[in-house]
Amino acid sequence: RTLVDNPLAANGAGKPLALRLDGAIEASTEYGCSVGVLYYHLDAYREISRTQGVAAAEAAMDFVAGMLQMVLRDSDKIERVERGRFVVCVVLLKDREALLDVARRVRKAMRHMRLEALRGAPIVHDEGSAIYPVQGVHGAALIARAETECDAAHGRRLREIARVRKATAERRRAA
Repeated sequence: RTLVDNPLAANGAGKPLALRLDGAIEASTEYGCSVGVLYYHLDAYREISRTQGVAAAEAAMDFVAGMLQMVLRDSDKIERVERGRFVVCVVLLKDREALLDVARRVRKAMRHMRLEALRGAPIVHDEGSAIYPVQGVHGAALIARAETECDAAHGRRLREIARVRKATAERRRAA
């Protein structure tokens, strides 16, 4: 199924993403469906911009967005919201499990994607999700909730890396 007049299509006539998402919520609920948001933070942007410049990082992120759009339905939309951050808006969802299925497809695509700018290394990312109306009743709230979840996942990953590095250093000192 697809939305006849999809508010997420193209660039939404210059409207901010949150407002376009509000329109998608309204249209999806007319079909008895929900809307979900996935939020991604990719570490690759910082690494590429540091080693190869901002232009290379921007090109790499545009490539990632294009590749990820191919695993989404035509009615769904991926949009860059910051340097290494993306929002995926998914319409006409039956339930939260359907949103999680989309998230699994996106993670699989990123797992198999390799960027020349990263010399073939995997894309490290963090993810957050939110679904209407449980985790937000309008577009801005959904995006904010998914971003908060993503940032929390990012913090947990960074703390785990620091813990492992500290343990490794302690083992080396003890040896």
